Amino acid sequence: MSDLPRVGSRISSVAQAYMGLPGRKYVELAMNVAGSMGTRVVNIAVTAITVPLMLSTLGTTDYAIMAAVMSFSQFVSFSDLGLGTSVVNPVAAAHTPEATAAAKHAISQAWALQLFIGSVIVAAGVLVSILWLWLEAGSAGSLPAAAGVALVAVGFGLIFGLGQRVLFARGRNLEASLWLVSGRILAAVGCYIGFLFGFGVEGFTAVQLGAPTLVAFILFFYLFVVRAPDLAPNLREFSRSAAIRQLKTGLMFSLLSFSVFCEIGIDALFLKAVSTPDVVTSYDVVSKPFFYICSLSGIMLFPIWPFVAKEMALTGKPPLKFLKWSFGLVVGSALILSTLIWVYIEEIVYFWVGRAVTVDRALALVLAANAVMVSVGILQSMVLNAANRIKEQVRIQVVFLSALIPMKLFLSYSYGALGLASALCFCYGVRLVFVHLVCIRPYWVDVKIG
Repeated sequence: MSDLPRVGSRISSVAQAYMGLPGRKYVELAMNVAGSMGTRVVNIAVTAITVPLMLSTLGTTDYAIMAAVMSFSQFVSFSDLGLGTSVVNPVAAAHTPEATAAAKHAISQAWALQLFIGSVIVAAGVLVSILWLWLEAGSAGSLPAAAGVALVAVGFGLIFGLGQRVLFARGRNLEASLWLVSGRILAAVGCYIGFLFGFGVEGFTAVQLGAPTLVAFILFFYLFVVRAPDLAPNLREFSRSAAIRQLKTGLMFSLLSFSVFCEIGIDALFLKAVSTPDVVTSYDVVSKPFFYICSLSGIMLFPIWPFVAKEMALTGKPPLKFLKWSFGLVVGSALILSTLIWVYIEEIVYFWVGRAVTVDRALALVLAANAVMVSVGILQSMVLNAANRIKEQVRIQVVFLSALIPMKLFLSYSYGALGLASALCFCYGVRLVFVHLVCIRPYWVDVKIG
């Protein structure tokens, strides 16, 4: 036990030497990353538990309705319009009374808009439920009732969901992850109760969406009443002009999120239009392990955004040494993982789906290169987010998609799945170099990222 202080001191000195950070900050960031990864693991575990329970209770037909309602709720959740994300930089920079007042003002604008949007969604859910009851449950089926329940839960979740973003912005990602995990575990318990008592689609919808909303409600009041009353939203601070500026920022974040979906989320549609179902299935199965690398990189790198924003607010400059270290770690990890997946892709696919799938080694190699480049692109985005360079990212993304989508159409028609992946690889490589030379290097010459 007497060696523990020396071990801790050694860790701090290593962090200071290699990352340019005090050991305490390194440990805090590592805990935030661990929290993000733990949340993903719990989400996967909860899904693995709840899906069989709901399927065995509801049957195939009603479970299909349940799946449709959950997809519908995810679509409705985009009505947040990026307002939660828009408060991250102001809150991360709140280290003086003036900056704290500015953060409170930003939170007040965002919450006022979320309160309005969420109330409209709740009212729509109540209206749908009333109409369903009026038209008689038996004739309308369970879909309208479940949709009404989903709208009410999503609306209240939108109203009280700001607490998660504030914790994230304050560098408390581990704590935010624990709250999220609590909601998911409560939902799993509710699903088990529904399994025991034979819930219908409406009951399972209420449990799946209502449990996280209840936890968000508790967090909202705990955070803004007990933990951080100086940041509590105040409707009396609402300003139409300030709210419009906040909304514009949020919409830009939403556009960035949606554009990421457009990068790879519509590949199956392109291939389905020009190829056989076997090609579409093969591409979907083979590409997923490589895209999981990008997902893992996103989980690891997302906490860097508020961390860098906080450092810039405190010191007036980005943590250059830490960013260089992060770049090396991201490239190294993505390169090792993508190489291993490329080497053993046939075995991985066979183990996963239980049958042999034809694997194009050239296609797998291009997908491996994509995984590395996308991981680097995520790091670039986090740094630019921290620097509040959102407009530039939106402009770049619009140009990027304007070139990528036609190129995907042409190459997928001419060369199939390999052409589709090659289009993304080429466009992403050009974008990485452009972002580095135009957006990063002129301002932070010593940062070698991208």
